[in-house]
Amino acid sequence: MSLHAIKEEILKSKRIGLSLHTSPDGDAIGSTLALLNALRYLRKDSYIISRDVISDNLSFLSLSNEVDGNLTEPKLNTDLVIVLDCGNVDRISADLSNYAGKIINIDHHISNENYGAINYIDISAASTCEIVYLLVKELGIKFEDKTDVELAIGKAVYTGIVTDTGSFRHSNVTSRTHEI
Repeated sequence: MSLHAIKEEILKSKRIGLSLHTSPDGDAIGSTLALLNALRYLRKDSYIISRDVISDNLSFLSLSNEVDGNLTEPKLNTDLVIVLDCGNVDRISADLSNYAGKIINIDHHISNENYGAINYIDISAASTCEIVYLLVKELGIKFEDKTDVELAIGKAVYTGIVTDTGSFRHSNVTSRTHEI
């Protein structure tokens, strides 16, 4: 599945829930908050579904207060749930057992079980934040203007990349990682 196809699903959806893996790290939080900021910028009714709360060291990110552990299931009339940085259903920080809508799975782990109706798994990406950055650009956010939302997305993406690459020291770092 392509990022363009995911963009089309996002644009036709009215209410979008975002979730991530349990005990979320910087990449899970960064990719989720980057996408949440982008969706809100596009005026999409979007929200976080998570049993987990954000750790204090990531609370500086825009909209981090919404990862509060209070909403564990999709809201009524949710068209789409996007699960980020999570390789299998058992690790999703949400109860999707009663959800009948579409699930998009975006991840970079080779062990991903392809549980979504749409799966975008790029094992060449150093982090899920790399993929989300490319998706946000596909959605039309350009980053050149350095608006508040572009800076918030950029900070979340950078946080996820830094944490998942060991500050650019791991072997998963590519020239694309540095360009992003």
